[in-house]
Amino acid sequence: MFLFCTLVYAFFVFTDVVPLVQNKKWKVLAVYGVIFITAYVFTVLTELGVQLPSPLTPIGDLVASIVGSTG
Repeated sequence: MFLFCTLVYAFFVFTDVVPLVQNKKWKVLAVYGVIFITAYVFTVLTELGVQLPSPLTPIGDLVASIVGSTG
Protein backbone atom coordinates (compact mmCIF):
# COMPACT_ATOMS: atom_id res chain seq x y z
CA MET A 1 0.00 0.00 0.00
CA PHE A 2 2.94 2.33 0.72
CA LEU A 3 4.20 1.91 -2.85
CA PHE A 4 0.74 2.64 -4.27
CA CYS A 5 0.45 5.87 -2.26
CA THR A 6 3.91 6.94 -3.39
CA LEU A 7 3.00 6.29 -7.02
CA VAL A 8 -0.17 8.34 -6.67
CA TYR A 9 1.79 11.25 -5.20
CA ALA A 10 4.38 10.93 -7.99
CA PHE A 11 1.56 11.12 -10.54
CA PHE A 12 0.32 14.34 -8.96
CA VAL A 13 3.83 15.78 -9.04
CA PHE A 14 4.08 15.21 -12.77
CA THR A 15 0.60 16.53 -13.51
CA ASP A 16 0.57 19.54 -11.17
CA VAL A 17 4.11 20.59 -10.33
CA VAL A 18 5.76 20.33 -13.74
CA PRO A 19 3.46 22.97 -15.34
CA LEU A 20 4.06 25.30 -12.39
CA VAL A 21 7.81 25.06 -12.91
CA GLN A 22 7.49 25.53 -16.66
CA ASN A 23 5.37 28.66 -16.16
CA LYS A 24 7.72 29.91 -13.40
CA LYS A 25 4.96 30.30 -10.80
CA TRP A 26 7.29 30.04 -7.82
CA LYS A 27 4.94 31.37 -5.12
CA VAL A 28 2.18 28.96 -6.08
CA LEU A 29 4.75 26.17 -6.23
CA ALA A 30 5.99 27.00 -2.73
CA VAL A 31 2.49 26.91 -1.22
CA TYR A 32 1.60 23.76 -3.16
CA GLY A 33 4.86 22.15 -2.08
CA VAL A 34 4.26 22.77 1.62
CA ILE A 35 0.72 21.37 1.44
CA PHE A 36 1.85 18.46 -0.73
CA ILE A 37 4.77 17.46 1.51
CA THR A 38 2.60 17.74 4.64
CA ALA A 39 -0.05 15.50 3.10
CA TYR A 40 2.58 12.98 1.99
CA VAL A 41 4.15 12.85 5.46
CA PHE A 42 0.74 12.25 7.05
CA THR A 43 0.07 9.50 4.51
CA VAL A 44 3.40 7.80 5.22
CA LEU A 45 2.89 8.03 8.99
CA THR A 46 -0.59 6.56 8.67
CA GLU A 47 0.73 3.72 6.52
CA LEU A 48 3.43 3.00 9.11
CA GLY A 49 0.77 2.69 11.81
CA VAL A 50 1.63 5.86 13.73
CA GLN A 51 -1.32 7.08 15.77
CA LEU A 52 -1.85 10.74 14.83
CA PRO A 53 -3.58 13.06 17.29
CA SER A 54 -7.01 14.38 16.44
CA PRO A 55 -7.15 18.09 15.56
CA LEU A 56 -10.67 18.32 17.00
CA THR A 57 -9.65 19.61 20.46
CA PRO A 58 -7.49 22.54 19.27
CA ILE A 59 -10.07 23.51 16.64
CA GLY A 60 -12.84 23.37 19.25
CA ASP A 61 -10.78 25.55 21.61
CA LEU A 62 -10.17 28.05 18.81
CA VAL A 63 -13.86 28.24 17.92
CA ALA A 64 -14.80 28.58 21.59
CA SER A 65 -12.33 31.44 22.06
CA ILE A 66 -13.74 33.27 19.03
CA VAL A 67 -17.46 32.64 19.63
CA GLY A 68 -17.34 32.46 23.39
CA SER A 69 -18.63 29.92 25.83
CA THR A 70 -22.27 29.02 25.28
CA GLY A 71 -22.77 26.91 28.34
